[in-house]
Amino acid sequence: MSLTPVKVGRSTPSPAKSPLQSPKQKQRLTLPELSRTRQGLRTALAKCLEAAMHRLDNIWTDIGLDEEKKCARTKVVFEHMQTLLDDMATEEERCRSELRASMQQHLDDCVKLSAELHVDMIPIDEESTLLEKEQTVRSRCGELSKEKHGRVKRMKTYHADEEQLCNSLCRPRSLPAVASDACPTLVQLDEWQEVVDGLAREQKKRLKDLVATRQRLEDLWNELEVGPSTEFEEQLVNASTDKLQLTDSTQSQAERLCSEGEVRLAEHTQVADDLRVCLVPLWDRLRVEQGDRADFMAGHQGCRPSVIKSLRTELERLEEIRRENIGAFVLSVRQELHLLWDQCQFGSQQRRKFHPAFTEEFTEELLVLHEEELARLKAYVVENAGVYQLVERRDRLWTRLQEIVGNANNPDRLSNRGGCLLKEEKMRKQISKELPKVEKELRAAVQQWEAVQQVSFLINDARYLDSIENQWDDHEQRKQAEKDKRLQAKKATVDDQAKYGSKTPAGAGKRKNAATSAAPASKRPKTAPASSSRRPLASANATGPGAMPMGGMPRTPVKPALRGPTSLRSAGNAENCPRSARGT
Repeated sequence: MSLTPVKVGRSTPSPAKSPLQSPKQKQRLTLPELSRTRQGLRTALAKCLEAAMHRLDNIWTDIGLDEEKKCARTKVVFEHMQTLLDDMATEEERCRSELRASMQQHLDDCVKLSAELHVDMIPIDEESTLLEKEQTVRSRCGELSKEKHGRVKRMKTYHADEEQLCNSLCRPRSLPAVASDACPTLVQLDEWQEVVDGLAREQKKRLKDLVATRQRLEDLWNELEVGPSTEFEEQLVNASTDKLQLTDSTQSQAERLCSEGEVRLAEHTQVADDLRVCLVPLWDRLRVEQGDRADFMAGHQGCRPSVIKSLRTELERLEEIRRENIGAFVLSVRQELHLLWDQCQFGSQQRRKFHPAFTEEFTEELLVLHEEELARLKAYVVENAGVYQLVERRDRLWTRLQEIVGNANNPDRLSNRGGCLLKEEKMRKQISKELPKVEKELRAAVQQWEAVQQVSFLINDARYLDSIENQWDDHEQRKQAEKDKRLQAKKATVDDQAKYGSKTPAGAGKRKNAATSAAPASKRPKTAPASSSRRPLASANATGPGAMPMGGMPRTPVKPALRGPTSLRSAGNAENCPRSARGT
């Protein structure tokens, strides 16, 4: 039986399927371990081939093939091995060619990417193997491709963001149009990023301003009890934040609406405040309880149209009640006018200048005139409060001065009980110090007022500065009259003594006994001398005009010395006030 040649492939049959196995088949597993070098592997391959041919020869011998057939089959083995090696060599050559082509392709891509990315091409070591070169170029190409992909992605992101921001801001695009596969430089990317960041900041600012303006506008409309009336106002109020048109026109129109709303709100506020001010005097006239006023005001806060309507309704109701009680209101206002006239010390002529105050026919017009005059007088009092305070202060000091002058001739004051003389002396010094200063300040204030008003400042129908001069003149005349009276009494006493001789008048013994009994009291330390030093003419006044001292000889009165250029005269002549004390 003849055997057909067996074509040996790359895969060896499984040992379990081989009918004939020799112990040498197990040596295949150990052949690669003979040597790690190429020469060793060749030797191992030659041995393996020789062992395989020897095995085949044994098989053929067992089969009973002759030498010719063995040679034929050996030739088949040779051709099969030659074909296998040729295929392997061809395949390796193809791999080398593919490796070279891959390296060239990656090299071309590297050159192109380096040009697009504007980076330098890495140098290639010519002494390195083809595989190392291909791996280096491929790795570099991957890095450049990744860099290009990142730049392109950033470019698309910037363009998309810039388009969205420009649409939101309603402005033309600023980034240049580029191809989708174009690779921008890092400088371009940084510039585009700055543009996008600037647009984002502007969008954020405009959105914040517009939202704040919209909120303010809604608050104004809520206070004014109105709503949007135009399409723009509807869009502005109802649109979401991402749908708002962030244009300069939108912001300006929103600001204009807010300005108009604020003007209307200010007008409403003024109207509401005026109505509340008008309610107060009516409440006062009608004597409305404070609790009712507070409840009404608490329920009508703000300046909404509904609040203004309620305030007007309440005002109309109160005015209707006022018209029904017009007479009582007029009399009430007149009472307030009289209080202000008294406060300003108006005389009858000044009061009669307001003729309606003396009319008995009560009408609405008469009440209006009274209320206007009352408001004018209140403003007058507030404006001239400083002048009237000075007038009141000066009058108070003048009254005290007159009281001191009136008490100077009272003999009871010489008893000095309770330190009356000491208190009187302190009061006199205080008045002599304060009165000139107050009159000087008052005169300057009144003169300034008259210069501004171009009229005289009147108190009780007389010019006040003239009244001050008249008071001082009357004071000087009374002082001179009392002086003349004392001189006449003294002259009459001297004449009587010259005519009838020196006789002790009736009652002199009593005065002598009183003086004798009062002598021990002078031994008290510093009590009587201190009082006498303050009252140089007290004893003369105590005995009255024409009284004779003990011993029968008249005493010549001594004029008291002035304590200063503006001081008042002391005890015995307390009414003597120097002219310089007037401040003129």
